[in-house]
Amino acid sequence: MSYVPASQRETSSPGAAAQALLGRAGEVLGQIKRFDDQRPGVPGEHWFAFGTGAALLLRGRRATSPAWRAAATVGGALFLLRAVSGRDGLLARLKRR
Repeated sequence: MSYVPASQRETSSPGAAAQALLGRAGEVLGQIKRFDDQRPGVPGEHWFAFGTGAALLLRGRRATSPAWRAAATVGGALFLLRAVSGRDGLLARLKRR
């Protein structure tokens, strides 16, 4: 994507700009997912994700700032989700049985 000066840009609605941004974000997330699916698993990766998620959840409960509490809770929940649902996580192991 090349830089276009503001004076030369076509005017568009905020909705179109938001759609373009969401489309680009989807492309980036797709690239990350493809990279993650192709790489070899790291031994203990999901235990690390589980421990990090649990630590963030516990830290979030003790936070005094509402912003830190929300960020730690969301981050902890995402790490726990990754630990359970990842390629070598609990759900994948149960499916293999």
